[in-house]
Amino acid sequence: MVYAIEPQINSEAIRGIWDEEVERFTNVKCIKNSKEFGHSFVCFNYALGVLDINSCECAMDIVEDEYTRIRICHAKVGDLITYHSDFECKGKKQIDRYSINHFALITKTNGKKNGTFVRSKWGLDGLFEGKVDEIPEIYGELICVWRKK
Repeated sequence: MVYAIEPQINSEAIRGIWDEEVERFTNVKCIKNSKEFGHSFVCFNYALGVLDINSCECAMDIVEDEYTRIRICHAKVGDLITYHSDFECKGKKQIDRYSINHFALITKTNGKKNGTFVRSKWGLDGLFEGKVDEIPEIYGELICVWRKK
C-alpha cells in the first residue's frame, strides 16, 4: 500500500540550519546531532543498520529482499517507512527503486498516518524525530510501511 503525505518542512527554509537549530523552525526533535555520526552515515545506514551501502537504490534492493510491505494500520514500533517521489502509472500512484528518497523507523503509532511518528537521519545532518509528515519536502510525497521478514 502506498500512502500520500504532505511534507511539512520547506527544505529551502532550513537550508544551512543544523541539528538542534532545526527545532526552532519545526515541530521535530533533534535526537542526536550530526557531529555524533560518521561522515558518510545517512538515512538508510541508520534505518537498515547496514553500513556498507552507499545509495538509496542499493538500500531499496535490501528492503525488497528482506522486508514485506504492510498496511499502516498494522504498523508497529521498529517497522520501516520509505519516502518516495510522487509519480503515477496508469492513473495509480506508484513507487519503485528509483523513486526512493528517504528511510525512517517508526517510534510510535496508532495505526494511522497522523498518529505515526518516525526517527530518521537527515542526510549529513542529525537524527530527528517527528510525525511521519514532518520531514523536508525533498524526501517525497508518498510513503510505504515495511516489516522485516
